[in-house]
Amino acid sequence: MATEEDIKWLQENVGLQEFYMENSRPEMVMQLDDEMHHKLFMICHRELTYGMCQKLAIHYDRIRSLSVNTVKDNTIIEDHRKIIQFIAEHKKKMPWPRWKSI
Repeated sequence: MATEEDIKWLQENVGLQEFYMENSRPEMVMQLDDEMHHKLFMICHRELTYGMCQKLAIHYDRIRSLSVNTVKDNTIIEDHRKIIQFIAEHKKKMPWPRWKSI
């Protein structure tokens, strides 16, 4: 389960993602996004799974890069905020699609 410190770290990370997205620094957004996902896996004690996913993520990273560099898709940041809210509220099951009911 995520601690208050974990939640604060995630919130700060997403705040920085938003800052760099608004200031046209997509490489920083990507780096912070990677760090956030790694932290989520750490919180769940699934670092080995994270490592395996990273080895398979080459094509996924290309799509993410296009989303951040070309489209400037703020949906990613909005989704991250909703995920953090969900975690902070200790909900057991995420609503789908795209967490509309949070």
